[in-house]
Amino acid sequence: MGLVFFWLLLTALLSAHPMIASKKVVLSILTALNASIFLMLPQSERQMARLLAIGSLITLAFAYFGVIFMPQRAIHQGTEVLEPMLAGAWRGHYPHKNAAAASLVLMSFLGLYIRKRGLPITGLLIVALCVFFVLHTGGKTSTAMLPFIVVMSLVFVRWKWTRVFIAVGGIAAFNIVAVGAAVFDPLRELVESLGVDASFTNRSDIWKLAFSAISAKPVFGYGLDSFWKTPEMVYAGGGGASWAVAAFNAHNSFLDMMINAGIIGLILTLIWIMILPLRYIREAESTDNDPILTLLYIRLWLYGLYMSCMESTFFQNGGALWFCIMVAVFGLRLQAKARLV
Repeated sequence: MGLVFFWLLLTALLSAHPMIASKKVVLSILTALNASIFLMLPQSERQMARLLAIGSLITLAFAYFGVIFMPQRAIHQGTEVLEPMLAGAWRGHYPHKNAAAASLVLMSFLGLYIRKRGLPITGLLIVALCVFFVLHTGGKTSTAMLPFIVVMSLVFVRWKWTRVFIAVGGIAAFNIVAVGAAVFDPLRELVESLGVDASFTNRSDIWKLAFSAISAKPVFGYGLDSFWKTPEMVYAGGGGASWAVAAFNAHNSFLDMMINAGIIGLILTLIWIMILPLRYIREAESTDNDPILTLLYIRLWLYGLYMSCMESTFFQNGGALWFCIMVAVFGLRLQAKARLV
């Protein structure tokens, strides 16, 4: 982890916007510290389950309160300027329906853990409320990911030989097919032949721009959050450039990581959040630590990795998904190294 943040700070200092990038790195360090401290708050696993249950129910109460009593704010409206096509999609107190769907899928995994930790009715209630809400957000990716991750996590735990294929091979294959379809005609034709939108809801233009940016600065990148929405990008649209210059991010964490910190930054990040957790999981199985808690961390971790193929989550300090990825990584390390006293 130290190497990751050292490299991020170095690339920030070398970027065209060193102050912006450096501030983002400092915020990322603080967010990582918060994620590690979060796991130290409960005094026992049962107390952890109770705290997660209370927090989940409060969050769900806010979401449903908005839908029932303030639908004009908690449900996307046709009068919205930016995305009127989302009319009718639930978002609760979240800024966007995709953010709501992703967060409530994470909460569904918490509900499954709570159910196993002595609160079966509460856990099932949380899962049911989350699933019902997610279905009304219209978030196709999150809706499909929920059952996929539940099944894959069970396969992951039961058959050890599948782990590298699921955690590394699956991510690599998805990125090669999805992102590759944006730049390689044979892959695009293959995807289209399967009846799938090869642009992945118009992400292809953004990915082409991302590849162009990476090729220009492959080693150090542009600094954390110092490429998209910068003045250079905003004003680039005036010359007839692709609409993608107005994008907020690459909609792919792996591409964004190369834009932010170059190829070296991506490699260091993948070692931290993808390779090391595989070792932690193997070591955790040889301890007396709770396997149910390990399963929770595995689900949060896998969901975060797979969602990162379609959304930019790495080092998004205000996002629930990045926070949960770090909680999962730190949690798996504790399961492997720590002992209850």
